[in-house]
This record gives sequence, C-alpha cells and structure tokens, in this order.
Amino acid sequence: MFQKLPKSIVILAAIIGGMEFLFSLSESAPIFGLTGEDLRLVAMRDFGFWNQIFTAQISTFNIINKESIRLFTYSFIHVNFVASVFSVVFTLAFGNLLARYANDLQIIAFFLVSSFFGALGYGFLLDESFPLLGSSPGFFGFVGGFIFLLALQYLEGKKEFEG
Repeated sequence: MFQKLPKSIVILAAIIGGMEFLFSLSESAPIFGLTGEDLRLVAMRDFGFWNQIFTAQISTFNIINKESIRLFTYSFIHVNFVASVFSVVFTLAFGNLLARYANDLQIIAFFLVSSFFGALGYGFLLDESFPLLGSSPGFFGFVGGFIFLLALQYLEGKKEFEG
C-alpha cells in the first residue's frame, strides 16, 4: 500500500528533526553549556550561511576554507520548531517522489547540490544581514530532480507515468 522510504530520505529527515530535538531539549536542560534559544542562536551563528562571510571569502579569493562548510550546514538549522517540522514533512514527501527514479546516493546529491546552489544564489543575489537557514533549497531540489528524471524517462520512450 505504501512505498518504503529510502534510507537516505530517512537520514536527512532524522538529521533535520534531530537538530530541532536538541534545540527543544535544551529548553529543559543545558546542552553544551547552553540552554533554550541560546543553543539555536549559537548554531545559527556557527553553521548558518552568512552573506558577510561569503562576501569576505569571495573578495579575498579564499574560497575553500573552514567556512565553506556553511554552504551545506545551513540546511539542517531552522529558525523555529514549525519551520523544522515543515522541512521534515516536505523532505519525506518530496524525497519519496524522487525515490521512484533515483537511488540513495542520487537523492543525497540532489539535496546537497540544491542546498549548495541555494546558498550561492543567496550569497550572490541578495545582500542580507540575516543568515540563510533551513532545508527549503534541498527539498525543492527533490522536486526539480523528480521533474528532470521524469522528463528523461519520457524522452526514453516511457510515455506513461509509473506511480
């Protein structure tokens, strides 16, 4: 009746949900010496994609350094509980669509490459002082990947949608 979820989608959703679980848990007990919103703020500061840092990297031609990991890590930090829940749900739903046509490695690649290009777009096109956070670029990459792979299947002669 239901399609089994691939491990890659479950892992991505677990990381997103796990981060929010840590933030929620820190409301009642200190984690890493931080409580409540302090842990979320530290995560936003340390793992969010900041335009100022990106601009400094580009202007000094110091592109590959320890800050480059932010091109991916911002996808797992969310502004609040609701944003995190929506991201988990959309990652599971859209990832399951993509799983009909892609394997686990391709699914992870679609998520990370979409997150990477989302950060590049944010860095080059916008001048924001608030960091880029959340997995929206990643799970919308699933939608793009699904459409792309479905179009390839159509071009290969499979005219009907296999759902």
